Amino acid sequence: MLLQTECVQYFKGNKAFCRLFVKLKEKFSSLGHVGGNVILNSLTLEEKEAIGGLLRKDFSKQKSASVSMLSIQNALDHSKFRGVLLPDILNEYFEQAIVPNKDIKQRYLHNRTAYFERIIEKYKGTSASEWLAAVMKSKSNAFPIIMALYERNSVSVLQAVENVCHAINHLPSMRGSKRRLPVFATEMTKDPHAFDVVSPCGKIFLHALTFAFKVEFPNSAEKRATLYYMGGILLDEVSSFVLCKGLQAYTNNGVHLGWEGFYHANEAMIVTLANMGAVTRVASAQQKIFVVENPAVFAAILDKTEGHAISLVCTNGQLKIAALVLLDLLVQGGSVLYYSGDFDPEGLQIANKLANRYREKCKLWRFSKEDYLSAISERPLDDKRIKKLETISHVELLEVSQEITKLKFAGYQEALMNELIMDILHNGEGAY
Repeated sequence: MLLQTECVQYFKGNKAFCRLFVKLKEKFSSLGHVGGNVILNSLTLEEKEAIGGLLRKDFSKQKSASVSMLSIQNALDHSKFRGVLLPDILNEYFEQAIVPNKDIKQRYLHNRTAYFERIIEKYKGTSASEWLAAVMKSKSNAFPIIMALYERNSVSVLQAVENVCHAINHLPSMRGSKRRLPVFATEMTKDPHAFDVVSPCGKIFLHALTFAFKVEFPNSAEKRATLYYMGGILLDEVSSFVLCKGLQAYTNNGVHLGWEGFYHANEAMIVTLANMGAVTRVASAQQKIFVVENPAVFAAILDKTEGHAISLVCTNGQLKIAALVLLDLLVQGGSVLYYSGDFDPEGLQIANKLANRYREKCKLWRFSKEDYLSAISERPLDDKRIKKLETISHVELLEVSQEITKLKFAGYQEALMNELIMDILHNGEGAY
């Protein structure tokens, strides 16, 4: 050790070796062993003399030098410092253990894994533990967000992940109840904004919900609201609405009096998601629900079927969560849906979604090739919209999808108004 210390003092005593030793430290950290070369550019006169003297080489005419670590060890072995190892010299020179980068990374990964394994163990036997274990194993779902937060602050990520774990294990849907998002967040974390979608915790919570319900990450506000609702969490209950007529609703306390009034008056009503908060069942006397896409068609059918006891629903375009909740309740109650929509890519996508969601409980209504040709308009469809038809998978929509792809014109259900009304009056004979 005395010989090693003397060697270190020799190098420290000559500032011309300073840059060389910084480079040697970086190279050893990178490789984890003595090997490779270090490059010194813009050599000073002092550096040329010091390094040249050590290696017994002439650097006087060179502006830069490539020095191998092995050549330095070899020079030491042929000097009075024989037996002193370069890694030991580096450790003492910098007064710290020079740990190879790969060892640092391995230690970091080990500590990180152990950190999250403690959380997984804490929630062992719960949905939260299953979710977090899957995240760490697959490195997907919320993994990038969690790791980014861990890099910034391990205390913050612990709080965020534990908040999400607690929430996933206590979703309102598990108790058959519903909670508004700020109320639920307060119950779980004492912070009403803990699960706001803009926060890391809120983003992690959304990913955890996708794992819990085996769905894709929501790419729109409507899909996000639907995902929350699956967990019994209410978001934006008023702007999400659906039009309907001829339906009766029930709560745990019996008949819903608000719905009952519209039912007996044989009038249409606007139902928001909030209106369905306490509803446990929705029924129709006929158990046959005619569902249309467009409000104008809904209104026309109401006018032409006045005095008839029919059950009618209007989704008002793309399926909002209120419409899906209502249709879910109807199907759960034993009703069969008859769905009619537009002959454009978006209309077929809605029909495709409903047919696949409700299967035998959903009858596609007026979606034949002949119906499309009767409803075709002069409005062309561009290639971007036509490409959406590639997502159509239901067998009963394939023929009409191919025809729309060929002709590239949209068709609208308003053109089939008379047929739709006659079908309703004759109990849905136009449906498949």
